[in-house]
Amino acid sequence: CPDVQPNMTIEDSRRLKRRKADASIQVVDCMTQLTIGFIADLSEVGMMLSSVNGVRSDGLYQCEIRFLKQSGIEKSILVGAHELWSSINAKTGKNEAGFRFIDINPEDRIWLRGWVNEPGSSYG
Repeated sequence: CPDVQPNMTIEDSRRLKRRKADASIQVVDCMTQLTIGFIADLSEVGMMLSSVNGVRSDGLYQCEIRFLKQSGIEKSILVGAHELWSSINAKTGKNEAGFRFIDINPEDRIWLRGWVNEPGSSYG
C-alpha cells in the first residue's frame, strides 16, 4: 500500500484500498461525546460513515473511531476529519457521508493500514 503524501489529491486517495466494515465501528464526536455514525468503509486516509441524523456539510470534526470486540474496545483512534460529501441512501434511508482525515497520529495510521489490509477483509 503506498504511503500517503500530504499533497495527495482526492482522486489519488480514492485509489487506496477501502475496507468495508464487517462489524459496528462507532464514530464519536469528541466535542459532544455523541455517536455521529458507524463506519461503512475505511481507508488510511478517510472514511464513509452511515448515520441516522446526518452531519454538517463541509464540517470539521474531531472524532474517536472505536473498534469494538465483545469484551469492549479493541482499539480507539483519534482523527481530525473533514466532511467532503453526504447523501441519503435510497435503499436504507440512512445518511451517508464521506470524510478525509486531516489529522491522525502516525502510529495510528500504521495500525489502520494493517487493519485495512488484514487477510479475509472485503473491499469497496
